[in-house]
Amino acid sequence: YRLPKGSDGIHCAVSMLTGRAAPSVGSNDVDTGLMSAEAFSKAAGELVGKPGGGAHNARLTVLSVDGLSSWAGRPKSEKSRAITTKGMLSQVGAMLQSLSLNGLAGRMTPDRFGVVHDSKIEPGTVKSAFTKTLNTASDGAFSTEPQASSMPLSQPGLRTKEAMQAVRFALARLSDPNNPPVLPNRLDMAVDAMVQATVDRMATFQQIIRSGELQLAYQPIVELSSRKTHHFEALARLGTNESPAESISFAESTGMAPELDLAVWSLAVETLAKSPEHVKLAINLSGRSLDDTATTRTLLTLLERTQVSTSRILLEITESSELRDLADADRAIQAFRKLGVKVCIDDFGAGAASFQYLQALSVDYLKLDGSYISQIGTSRKNLILVRALATICKDLGITSIAEHVETESDAVILKDIGIDLAQGFLFGHPQNILC
Repeated sequence: YRLPKGSDGIHCAVSMLTGRAAPSVGSNDVDTGLMSAEAFSKAAGELVGKPGGGAHNARLTVLSVDGLSSWAGRPKSEKSRAITTKGMLSQVGAMLQSLSLNGLAGRMTPDRFGVVHDSKIEPGTVKSAFTKTLNTASDGAFSTEPQASSMPLSQPGLRTKEAMQAVRFALARLSDPNNPPVLPNRLDMAVDAMVQATVDRMATFQQIIRSGELQLAYQPIVELSSRKTHHFEALARLGTNESPAESISFAESTGMAPELDLAVWSLAVETLAKSPEHVKLAINLSGRSLDDTATTRTLLTLLERTQVSTSRILLEITESSELRDLADADRAIQAFRKLGVKVCIDDFGAGAASFQYLQALSVDYLKLDGSYISQIGTSRKNLILVRALATICKDLGITSIAEHVETESDAVILKDIGIDLAQGFLFGHPQNILC
């Protein structure tokens, strides 16, 4: 970035990354060269969670300046007419990297930035450097005063795991532009805020489940050979702004997965009873719930008592939570299959235990994670992997399902390499009515 007025020199910031790999290009913000919000949060948490990682001498400072990303430029001189917002952001990124510890600097929102720096550097110094860079880069045309907030990344008496979670929680809140750009003064205050937010969220979660506000949406899964609907998947809708995957992850992390799964299964089976006889439905079950004997027994009792033919039900085991005891899990799976319920491993390939599951569990369906499908038309590696998995499924007598299929060309490729069923926007969006 440019040095202050009076110098024609250019300052080049180079940071040596120690103790961790440099973020991949896909993790970087294009305009600034800084880490994305997600990558920055992850890296900052890892710094705090790593023994001897340097967090005891580090501070986190967040800088926010309204209107920076949308600044169109108000030239004060002939020179400033050539200034672009992208050019300013590039210089801001270089400056923050030059002050950072191990390259830990990120763009959290279009107008909000975070930097982890040595605690010997005062937050006021970081703010002054940020302000000076904006002023210099715009030739004085951008004069909005930035806000700064800072927090030390270590605190005696605080457990490492708590500190790591608190840092990620604070950064997650700051990555939402609707929240004020203010950090807690200390890590323990961030922990308190995190606990209270979790308690509040759990209360809302439980209220939605117990009040009957839980709703289901249904997305079709089709046969690739005929394009006819094979069955639908029931997707939980909790009336919040987060995705179903985020809701399930939260339920698992707080021990509420069995309660959510029981509510979803009860509603799904009730809905299926009112639907035409030819309609089949896949219902998700968390790995945590499958590990819980009381939950599986309750579901088996539900299925034994229902008037719905169990041949119309497919159980999808989500891989977001790893199964603790595969032998016990398979015993539970076989109890469901004995009742006539088909079983599917969901999101295959997304977790580290995928092939362990395939080896230890006897199932009927395998749903490939969408990350392998979305680039199958352009990635030779993805094509080879999916083709191999299709062959494995056929050899094992398992029906294969591809998710996130959004283009006709991808559907044709999948059919040609032997995938049996497919799900995605190409065949239908989730709908509120099961038919």
